[in-house]
Amino acid sequence: MQEIEFNRVSGLHPKAAALVKQLHAVSFTASVKDIDPAGLLALARLYPIHVVEKESPIVTDAKESVVQEESTFQVIAGFRLYELMCTARVLSVQDAQLLNLIPVIIHQNIKPKEIVALAELDLAGSPLLFSLGNKVFEQLRLIKNHVSADTLNVLPKYRNLRYVKDTSLPQQADELDA
Repeated sequence: MQEIEFNRVSGLHPKAAALVKQLHAVSFTASVKDIDPAGLLALARLYPIHVVEKESPIVTDAKESVVQEESTFQVIAGFRLYELMCTARVLSVQDAQLLNLIPVIIHQNIKPKEIVALAELDLAGSPLLFSLGNKVFEQLRLIKNHVSADTLNVLPKYRNLRYVKDTSLPQQADELDA
């Protein structure tokens, strides 16, 4: 795993972008309000964004000297985390500074077919791997009650009683069936 500057990520790889566009209706529970930037960075260390290097154009400067531009990267997996990081960076200058260096896995010599396979696996497998079962409130409550406050501090969703009821409060019947 390596770290690169966030602004060197130019967006999604075209092969991956086409697949993301086709699956635009797949929705995720987490929003940028649910995970602090520090939490996003910690999650990126656990689940790095996968990128490929985009070919850099060779340009000439004012003195007609050949100059190689700094290379940029395109995302091929880790789309949801990348999306949340982009949103956090737009919403706050402080968050943009915190998310300046991000952990990534750089794939080299990867074929277009392999890029599509990784993108498909991310888009189809991540919801299965990370989704909660059919009793969401019960599971969120269980997590909240057994995870350290330090961890929960970077996950604001657990601080908001609208999302996760405290166990000391009586449960409502509709929540038990959620």
